[in-house]
Amino acid sequence: AGEVILRSEPFCAILEGQAVQSHCSFCFFRIESDELLKCSACRVTRYCDEECKLQDVESHQDECSILAENPDICDSVRMVVKLILKLDRNKECGVDNAEVYSGGTRSFEDLMSHKEHLSQEGENFTLIQKFHRSIKGWGLYLAPSILDHSCAPNATVSFLGRTIFVRTLVDMESPLKWNEVRISYIDLMETSEMRQKKLLEQYQFHCDCPRCVSSTRQLMFKTEGSKPCLPKSEALLYCMRCQHCSGRPVYIGPPEPDLSMAEMTGLFYPQHRLMVRIAENLFEANFRFGETLPAFEYGSVCDKAYQEYGAHGPRYLGSFYSRWALVLERMGKAKQAIEVNQKALNILQGSHGRTHSMWIRTKARVDQLLQNK
Repeated sequence: AGEVILRSEPFCAILEGQAVQSHCSFCFFRIESDELLKCSACRVTRYCDEECKLQDVESHQDECSILAENPDICDSVRMVVKLILKLDRNKECGVDNAEVYSGGTRSFEDLMSHKEHLSQEGENFTLIQKFHRSIKGWGLYLAPSILDHSCAPNATVSFLGRTIFVRTLVDMESPLKWNEVRISYIDLMETSEMRQKKLLEQYQFHCDCPRCVSSTRQLMFKTEGSKPCLPKSEALLYCMRCQHCSGRPVYIGPPEPDLSMAEMTGLFYPQHRLMVRIAENLFEANFRFGETLPAFEYGSVCDKAYQEYGAHGPRYLGSFYSRWALVLERMGKAKQAIEVNQKALNILQGSHGRTHSMWIRTKARVDQLLQNK
């Protein structure tokens, strides 16, 4: 487990609108220096250094004039425009729209196999899906597109900058059988009913994986007789969302914790997805603002729920436990912090690898705690 079976660069990629201000438009890493190398023509794209700028010349030249005239172009339109321009350029230059991997070759044309079906269901099809909790950008990857979905995956996806890595979650026989490799397209903490609904709406198929077929356990609402108990206000589900824009989380200040959890407690099982999601948002907000005690409270809720979900927990589990260990450290619980950090290291090693910055930072904290012990 943890073996990298596929590494891929995007066929086409852009940074998310807000990330353009703080990340390199080629490698997608955050730019720590104040000296940003901007494109002198469009004044939109920024780069780490001259090397990244030079490597992005061919891709950026297609869209440079468009960005100069439309600097506020929305992400989805920019992604589609950049993709079309690249396809046109490759056609003129006689370049194949394909990527070679150990299992063969995957081309852009392979992605068009469902064109007729999708045109009939156009209203339900989303061209670009947000894949991660924290969005840096959008990308179209050819070789990884061969991977099918399962709600009980045997592989996982992570990113380092804009590079995608696929790692095994279990030991796999050699030679690798690509038609047996499965990743998850959606949130595994959803109920079977919700997972099926999202897969049908977003990806146009019904899942028949073992978990969906045999699952009898549903983390649903508590009931009184045959009627479900519902929250008093749907606003409780959106307490961390901006009501004036696209719904991205906003952090104006430390939240008022009693409202959400008090209203939800008793209406849902402790491990219900909605309870966990609210606890996650409250943990994240309090963690960012240095509110240690509330962060500890909501982190405890998340920790217990993740143990209940087991292998079907969120993709960002390693990242959570790394932050959770920091909270424990601030609480003076050094022994627990070391244990949780070790747990984070084990998860991150399998999901992101030892070269990822999160694993390196977490390992450094473990070493420091052991040294101070």
